[in-house]
Amino acid sequence: MRSSSPRLSSLVGLLLLAACGGGAGAGKVESAEDKKSREDAEAIAREAAAQGGVGIGDPAGSTGAGGGYDGGLALYAVNGKVVLDGLAKEWPARAKAKEARGGSVTGDVAFGLQSDESFLYVVAEVPPTPFVRTAAFAEKESRAVLTIGVPNANGKGVTSVDIGLFPGKPGDSAGVVKFLSGAQKGREIDGAKIVEGPAGETPLVFEAKIPWKAFPNGGEPRVGLKGALGWLDGAGNGIGTPAGAALPTEAELAVVQGLLEGKGMAHDAPSAELVADVAGDGKAERVASYGNFLTVAGPNYRGGNQFFFREYPGAITGLETLALPGVSNKLVVVKRTLSAGGATRKITEVLRFTGDEADAVFAQETAVEVGDKKASSTVTLGEKITVVSGENKGFDAGSFPLLGDSVVHDLVSAFTPKKKAVYTWNGKAFALSSEETNAVSAKPLVGPSTPKSDPLPKDLPTPKTEKTNTSQALVDRFKADRKITDAAKIDLTVQLAEDATPERVLLFGRDLVVVGPGFRGGSRYEYLTLQQFDNASDISSVTTRDFDGDGAAELVVRGTRHMTQGADTWNVDLTFVYAVKETVKRVFAIETGRSRGKDRVQGMVQMIPNPKGKGAIFDVRPGKADGFTKESYPYRQEPFGGAIEPLLLPWGGVTAARFAFDGNNFSKVD
Repeated sequence: MRSSSPRLSSLVGLLLLAACGGGAGAGKVESAEDKKSREDAEAIAREAAAQGGVGIGDPAGSTGAGGGYDGGLALYAVNGKVVLDGLAKEWPARAKAKEARGGSVTGDVAFGLQSDESFLYVVAEVPPTPFVRTAAFAEKESRAVLTIGVPNANGKGVTSVDIGLFPGKPGDSAGVVKFLSGAQKGREIDGAKIVEGPAGETPLVFEAKIPWKAFPNGGEPRVGLKGALGWLDGAGNGIGTPAGAALPTEAELAVVQGLLEGKGMAHDAPSAELVADVAGDGKAERVASYGNFLTVAGPNYRGGNQFFFREYPGAITGLETLALPGVSNKLVVVKRTLSAGGATRKITEVLRFTGDEADAVFAQETAVEVGDKKASSTVTLGEKITVVSGENKGFDAGSFPLLGDSVVHDLVSAFTPKKKAVYTWNGKAFALSSEETNAVSAKPLVGPSTPKSDPLPKDLPTPKTEKTNTSQALVDRFKADRKITDAAKIDLTVQLAEDATPERVLLFGRDLVVVGPGFRGGSRYEYLTLQQFDNASDISSVTTRDFDGDGAAELVVRGTRHMTQGADTWNVDLTFVYAVKETVKRVFAIETGRSRGKDRVQGMVQMIPNPKGKGAIFDVRPGKADGFTKESYPYRQEPFGGAIEPLLLPWGGVTAARFAFDGNNFSKVD
């Protein structure tokens, strides 16, 4: 959250370290030293509160992550296997601790977080500091404190827990991971582990893993988290990341880097947000609005590394969910305002996410103001949506300004054609089922300043993918021909080519295989070796998308290539598109990110509905640089039109590009 007040002062930033320490164990008599430490912590807490500080466990945030991203800690997905050896070679970029307490720690302290389905992993790099370790693992000893806040099931606030990471003395004693707050305060955490680096190494590096089940709500949902990490040495000096900040996953970080940063909103808290399964993928997504932008991100949605956004005219003022019988995912209710021709209007829109995109299944104007004239409708949401006339002040039938929008229903009022309307869910949208009319002739508001809600593209959905054992004999023949014994990494069935019978797509190592009863007469397979990747592990995903709107999908392959330049190794993230025609043919490729060690440039590459027709297009924009600057990045902005379309650099001078597929080739479009 960007703020001109000192609410994230050094006192607030280390409040979690001072006020959430281990304290005296149950049944122990508090010593004079412990009492003095506790009183100091309470004094710090009081001073922080006086400055407007909000602790990480405070429910003052909206419905989930609360504050904006502070540019520090982020939660990265594990790429491969995490080996706890105290060396930290496989970790992504770390966040430096900047908020000091008391006598500040001298030197850089850095933290990193990674996650898989079962564990949260922590790495810390600490310079030489007074190190105190006893068998008690008590409050006055050297330790890191991890605070995680998890959104509550009701969507209001978060529940947090403080966890102490007590590294052992390298070469001498083992470390401990234990609860510092809550009902289990003082207890070691089952399944947790902490490992220190070799004795004598500087900085001191230690790694830990903590089961997600140790966190509130079992660590679910895994979006909308808050998080902070801090280090206290044996002399009482401390430094940490700010309390109360959002802890974004990679998908949420993509929203910050790919959208908000370019709009100057990277550190802003959302104007509204909710956490719910809106995509129907079994995991909760975070839906958040920033000004007039609506965003959706989640661990499964769009592969967990891309996000949805939509720009509205006007501003988004509120978000809700709507649950319908027989619909697995929750619908998103967007409340927004817009101004035109001297009128200020309120609109309620209902979105349903299917696949990667969102359809507006209902949109209703709910209020209009022109000067001191006001009118409104009352909307009751459910399986039936009922809209009735509300307040009317100052308008008459001749002066009432209808919106006249092709998507948004006009206000229901005494001075509009409808005085009551009922819309019923038909499985796809809310359709008008009954109405009561007025005998009025209100005139639409017209003029070039009137913002219209353009109908969403009637995009043919990407054919549904599923797992089957179709054409297994052909699969077995391919495995025998290639002497393959392992199971397929990818195995999905989707309509790709020829007749309407779905094909089966498999990935064995680097071999992409297509078979099917209606494909090549059901008598042979086609395969392509993805030679651009050094190893099978470099291929991260194979998904599908209908780019030309013909009802048949193309294959989207994402992965990483490794380049050596002198002593440097570069990791280049790429997206490839393959069409299945006479052969499995590559029709598009684009670079989406490039990194060297901890330094990275991340582009923003989205697949969105084609606004000028059916199918989908690539929307490409500059992203964010971490560690690199225009001066230190050794590559220039490449032009379009090569075998692989270039990564757009933040300083490259190109603000956006779009690529569309005509059934044979991708080309750059306006």
